[in-house]
Amino acid sequence: MTRFFKRLLIVFVLIGAPLFSATAAFTPKVPAGFKVSLYATSPNARQMALSPSGLLYVGSMAAGTVNVIENGKHRTLLEKLSHPSGIIWHKGDLYIAEISRLSVIRQIDDVVKKKQKPSLVALKTDLPSDYHHGWKYLAIGPDEKIYIPVGAPCNVCPAEDPYAALHRVTLDGKKMETVARGIRNTVGFSFHPVTKQLWFTEMGRDMMGDNIPPDEINILVEGGHYGFPYLHAKSVKDPYYFGQLPPNLKPIMPVAEIPAHSAPIGLRFTHNSQFAKDFPGCFFVALHGSWNRSKKVGYEVTVGCPDKANNVANFTPFMTGLFEGQTVHARPVDMLYLKDGSLLVSDDHGGKIWRVEKVK
Repeated sequence: MTRFFKRLLIVFVLIGAPLFSATAAFTPKVPAGFKVSLYATSPNARQMALSPSGLLYVGSMAAGTVNVIENGKHRTLLEKLSHPSGIIWHKGDLYIAEISRLSVIRQIDDVVKKKQKPSLVALKTDLPSDYHHGWKYLAIGPDEKIYIPVGAPCNVCPAEDPYAALHRVTLDGKKMETVARGIRNTVGFSFHPVTKQLWFTEMGRDMMGDNIPPDEINILVEGGHYGFPYLHAKSVKDPYYFGQLPPNLKPIMPVAEIPAHSAPIGLRFTHNSQFAKDFPGCFFVALHGSWNRSKKVGYEVTVGCPDKANNVANFTPFMTGLFEGQTVHARPVDMLYLKDGSLLVSDDHGGKIWRVEKVK
């Protein structure tokens, strides 16, 4: 564990109880015409993966477990892993990303239904072991490859490959290539269902005050550079590193800026869901919430609707009421749709998965 994380752990031990206490009797708020209910519990719930058979797989961070939810109840499939936050189901197999390892469980649904002990097959074991921004998120692209990030091993610093970048890996784990750089930390992205472009969230640096720099939403341009550590969001020059910006480097600008420290994570488009008519061409973003801001920000699921140029000027809160005063009830992370088009939202703070659906 690095010195930074040891200090951070001390901070959370000292202030964590009053700042991040949960309330048992709690239900998020959603707009009129929708309703929210508790779908299941899963400790420290992070990224979710749904199989066609209806089994829901859930990763975690500090809990170190991968769980499965069947008939509304969860059970542990794997434990004592290193922050297995990134998981995805693809063609019968469950891919799991830890800090430094990408693995797979073959034919996972059969394993679950037969109540067998999962066999975790390592595909790639040479990812960086840094805990700082080391947790992962996974997506399968139209190219049948796994998209996986490696965050910067710092708050702000020059970061060479594979750090501060987004990569893609073949399904067998044998080949990894870098597709974009200058990305401080992304743990949420989604391919647009129509254009097939990859949209990803990015968390801005800390220690520049309450209001700068904004967090970001970007669209992937292969081979592009997104500014870190020189330039943050559209116009915030880093006080230490902007002067080192290479003269031939033109950072790609975000399509949306989100208030600083909101911590955008999951991103999910509304296409082919119960929300498509109410929010056509839009997307949900899970704002995990600030940990070091003097007044809390984030802690909600919000909606962004791009214009024809893909820019998003405003966001509309959708799932709210996740904190009151200094009491935090929930921290949303990932989102996905059930077969009926209702929305699941994972909460790693309360260890819950919420279901949002349209009132009939």
